[in-house]
Amino acid sequence: MHAVNTPPSTTFEIVYDSAGRRFVRCEHCWQLAGRSIVPHLKRQHPHIWQRYVQIFAELRRQGYSYKKIMWHFDRAFSWTVVERALAEAGVSPGLIRAPRYPLEPEHFKIEKTTVWSFPVRGKWAVHDSSYRGNWAPEVPRNLVLRYSKPGDLVLDPFVGGGTTAIEAILLGRNFIGLDVNSAALAFTRRKLRRLKSRIRRERGGDVGLPTVRLFRGDARRMRKVADETVDLVCAHPPYMDIVEYTRRDPADLSTITDPDRFIREMRKVAHEIVRCLKPGGVLTILIGDVRRNGRFVPLGMRILDLLMDMLDVEDVVIKAQHNVSSTHFYQNKEHSFLRIAHEYLLVMRKPALKAG
Repeated sequence: MHAVNTPPSTTFEIVYDSAGRRFVRCEHCWQLAGRSIVPHLKRQHPHIWQRYVQIFAELRRQGYSYKKIMWHFDRAFSWTVVERALAEAGVSPGLIRAPRYPLEPEHFKIEKTTVWSFPVRGKWAVHDSSYRGNWAPEVPRNLVLRYSKPGDLVLDPFVGGGTTAIEAILLGRNFIGLDVNSAALAFTRRKLRRLKSRIRRERGGDVGLPTVRLFRGDARRMRKVADETVDLVCAHPPYMDIVEYTRRDPADLSTITDPDRFIREMRKVAHEIVRCLKPGGVLTILIGDVRRNGRFVPLGMRILDLLMDMLDVEDVVIKAQHNVSSTHFYQNKEHSFLRIAHEYLLVMRKPALKAG
């Protein structure tokens, strides 16, 4: 890959106030904008903004992921901004040259402790990190191998970039998934078509593939999933509004800014999951803590607390977070906050039916 020509300057100063709120200083007129510089650029400097969009498109054509574009611009633009800008400009994701990775991981080892750490994200099959906020493929591979068997049905109520679906297919599990974001579903469908083609080509054309069902839906009302039919749920919900996946969609949990409301909505998700799980079935959910106006919000513990009212605790794993984009903020000497470097992987089991 080679760098493309950028506008005369591409460094916007990130400024934080005493409450931890983030602002961006426009380098073209020195005004302070809110959390995002984009509305200001569109309104005050439309020609400059269009040049940035052209560069986003060129980087995508060169194979850059949304995350790499974000870092190319020193995090002045988030993954969400880049994706939306390209969608509005009509740039097809198909322009990306997908890297060629082996179909199966070469050095994978199943985790055997309650502390998991994946500093380098695994690269196999059609996995990539271009969908913002998706979990490393090592996570669902461990979960599918440990808590299900071939032929079981795996449910992902937050499909996102399709990482869980890919692992379910590779490991011979049937899969059903949903997401409120139609763009995420389209992205996942393209990846699964590539995956199935590779499996047939590399494992033999007559190989039997698991069944896969994808649909747009709300995890709080999974009407297309029948009662007590799912063996394993792999869920990676948004951590409130840390990453926004849609624009003000009421079905999108990433639009929720209030922790109490988020917990109330997640309780509805939990009730739906329990309805779908077979007796003895397993729910796995990755959730992280957040800060809100400088205050620590223990989302992980609150989710565990609500789940314990419905399911039995099987395992609680501490997963290390690496390459967090907010690292710069927490290294700023003006702030005493500790960078949140952990997530909780909660493993809960639905009680089995009692004999007799």
